[in-house]
Amino acid sequence: MSPTIKTIKKMSVPILRKAGVRTAAVFGSAARGESDKKSDIDMLVEVPLGTSLLDLVSLEMKLGEKLGKKVDIGTYKSVHPYLKDRIFSEAITIYERRKRN
Repeated sequence: MSPTIKTIKKMSVPILRKAGVRTAAVFGSAARGESDKKSDIDMLVEVPLGTSLLDLVSLEMKLGEKLGKKVDIGTYKSVHPYLKDRIFSEAITIYERRKRN
């Protein structure tokens, strides 16, 4: 059985927080409630300036290990304009870092 959004959020937040992620959202089949055992988990993240590709790959791997599913990560800025409306309309935010005063 595929993890629910609630489970994804609960298991992902500590990893996202530790990685310095500012915002994270799930989209695709997991967000639509259509995932099956073969589905991956698609996630959008907003990361601090200076985050490397290696950092993102490491984040994907850590999340995948924790969730027991392949995780594909993209950044909000990297979404292809042609897909932007569809992806953003179905995205479910699972984490937002609080701003410090």
